[in-house]
Amino acid sequence: MVIDRKRLIRPTIDPHLLCPCGSTKRAAACCLGAGGSVRKFVKSVRPHPPTTGNSQNGCYLGHTNDCAGGISREHYISEDVLEELSEPAVAIDGVFWLPPGERQIVGINSLTANILCVRHNSALSPLDAEAGHFLRTVKRIHASLDTKSVSRKRLISIVSGEALEQWILKVACGLFYSKIASHNGLRIAIDHAIEDAVIAEGLFSKRWFSNCGLYMRVAIGQRVTGINAISMAPLIALTPEKRYLGIRVSIIGLEFAVIFDPRHDAATLAAEGWRLRPTDVSFRSKPRTHWLILTWPAGVPSRVIELRRLP
Repeated sequence: MVIDRKRLIRPTIDPHLLCPCGSTKRAAACCLGAGGSVRKFVKSVRPHPPTTGNSQNGCYLGHTNDCAGGISREHYISEDVLEELSEPAVAIDGVFWLPPGERQIVGINSLTANILCVRHNSALSPLDAEAGHFLRTVKRIHASLDTKSVSRKRLISIVSGEALEQWILKVACGLFYSKIASHNGLRIAIDHAIEDAVIAEGLFSKRWFSNCGLYMRVAIGQRVTGINAISMAPLIALTPEKRYLGIRVSIIGLEFAVIFDPRHDAATLAAEGWRLRPTDVSFRSKPRTHWLILTWPAGVPSRVIELRRLP
């Protein structure tokens, strides 16, 4: 197959128009930097100082000694995201009470657990908001591609790749600490280890080991299906040392993985078509092509994933 490289070049963002991140500012005063660089900043999720010195029993971030407010009943998949998927119920699989590959419709209010204190739950809320923005953006792209029109009008949207990465890490923690993440029908929280310090570094400092972070893949020619469904699968070490390494999440027809433990096999991920920290997703169908820009710190190389919609 011959790929037209020109088709994979990010379109230019007009600095005088409203920023494609969804704000009410002009692009030049928002996410568009000098030389055409793009970066969307999301509010820090580290709790405001001073630290409390308290560790709340049942909060999976209790080891940071910065808890307050008692335990909070948290949606282990963010409520904002669940409501965007399908209110008041969502199709879900990858949980311990279902056989592998079986999907079930569940009410979103049933997907909760006592896993965070009030202080940490509140601090992490910007990640939920950005994940909700991401879902609305991609659903708008899907709707445009499904519209029968000869219009070639192009949509350009900006989402923080860092916040999406952190949000999927938060989902991975929620599934583990709520004890619903499973492998072959068995709950992995029973006998698998997770590095608490690594989780805190990823959430609060956005520091990751080499080859860790957000991965994405989209099969060429794949038609987007399951818009209102979410599928989850923990990634574990297939060695005598049982470790929780990361998570795979299929949502709105796209497939993501977040790896937080450096013991994972990066070569196998690459061979399976996973791309680390993609910068652009091109959604293409005749006659339109829409762009989703995922922004990262300086130094992340350009990686474009092309999703071609079949007729």
